[in-house]
Amino acid sequence: MRALKPDPDGWRVICDRVDGAERAADSVVVGDSWVDGLAAAAVGVPFLAYRPREEELRRWGVEPAGRLDDLAALPAWLAARGNGREAR
Repeated sequence: MRALKPDPDGWRVICDRVDGAERAADSVVVGDSWVDGLAAAAVGVPFLAYRPREEELRRWGVEPAGRLDDLAALPAWLAARGNGREAR
C-alpha cells in the first residue's frame, strides 16, 4: 500500500488482486474502528462495524451499514443483504 487508512489505497491493492472495482457491489468492509469506516466510505463500500467504540464513530461521522458483536453472525448478515432485506 502507498498510504494508510483512512486513505482507500488498500482497496486499490485488493482490486489489483481480485476482479477489480466492479466487485464493489458485492463487497463489505468489516472493521472495529472509525478509520475502517472512513476508508470504506472513500470507495463507496458498506462498512460493517465489529464491536466498535460508538463514541468514536459519532465523533468521525461514521454510520455503519450494520453492527456485529460476534463475527459468527457475519454470514447471516451477508445473506440478508444479498436477499435485499434490511440486515441487523
